[in-house]
Parts: sequence; structure tokens; C-alpha cells
Amino acid sequence: MKKFLKIAAIIVGVLVLLGAVGYSVVMYASSGARSTARDFIMLSSTGNHDEANAFLHQSLRTEENIQKIAAIFDGVDPYTEVSFSGVSMSGGSTSLEGTAKTGEGCASKVEMQMVEEQITYFNISPLCR
Repeated sequence: MKKFLKIAAIIVGVLVLLGAVGYSVVMYASSGARSTARDFIMLSSTGNHDEANAFLHQSLRTEENIQKIAAIFDGVDPYTEVSFSGVSMSGGSTSLEGTAKTGEGCASKVEMQMVEEQITYFNISPLCR
């Protein structure tokens, strides 16, 4: 019985170690995308649209889209904290899901899709105003 418990403990330890290594690899590989998304949200919500637009994919950087994005963030309370609890990476694209919070405690759900750390899609709802 003692031998079985030792083997079980070793197997559990190895599985925990593999899980921790896997989590660390995903977090390291997605750090650029998470940073880009965080900066985009914080810059857009504080009115720094020109700086924020640099994070958009080339296809989104049309004059019409830039005006639409500025209108979306018009009157939004500044987000001071952005965190991502869901990260999915596949074939050069990254999907992020998380939460953005204002200094007053209002929270919004955040969804982003990126290709090579350029934003191709974003949804923040409900916006804090």
C-alpha cells in the first residue's frame, strides 16, 4: 500500500509540474498579445486614439474605422486595470477573454482576436460611462 501511495504521489507531482510548465509557456507566448490588448483598451478609453490605433491590424486602420472606434470610446470612463483569464493560441492568431475595470469599480467584459499581435476584432461590453 505504501508503494502504491508513493507511485501515485509521484504521478500527481509530475502531472502538476507538466501543467505548470504548460501554463507558463502559454502565458509567456501570449504576453505580447496581452500587453497590446491592454494598452489598446487603456489608451482608447483615455482619448489617446492615435496611439491606440497603432495596435490595430492594417485592415482596420481606415479613416472610417478609426472614426467609428473613436466614437465608441467617446465618453467612456478610463479603464485602469485590464486582465485576461482566457487565452487561446492557434496558427499565429490569439484570442483573449477577460475583464477591464475603471477606477470607480465598473467592469466590462473584453474579447479580442489578434494576428501577430495586431488587433483584428475587439468587443468590450458593457462600456463603463
